[in-house]
Amino acid sequence: MSVGGGGSGLLDVGPFDNDDAAADFAGELDAVTADARIEMVGRVLGRVVTANNDVNMWHIPKAVAAAALIAAQCPGGEATGPIYGPSTPMPPLESCGKGL
Repeated sequence: MSVGGGGSGLLDVGPFDNDDAAADFAGELDAVTADARIEMVGRVLGRVVTANNDVNMWHIPKAVAAAALIAAQCPGGEATGPIYGPSTPMPPLESCGKGL
């Protein structure tokens, strides 16, 4: 069950269900073209990967959500956030994330 929590974000177990930043990221993805969506996923993941132990805590929920979008397209991957995730399907991402 999802529960709103006194301005503390969303509470649930899905990659888009546990933080307002991830849900906002889903909305940002829905607002752009398919090509821009692929670039956004790569940019969000790149920001965390290249942070050198200085990761901005607000980038982490977006990176988890972006990784879930890639994993969802891999064999056996689970659908992402039917409530708070992107409402527009992601375009195919290259080889389950290789090359992003």
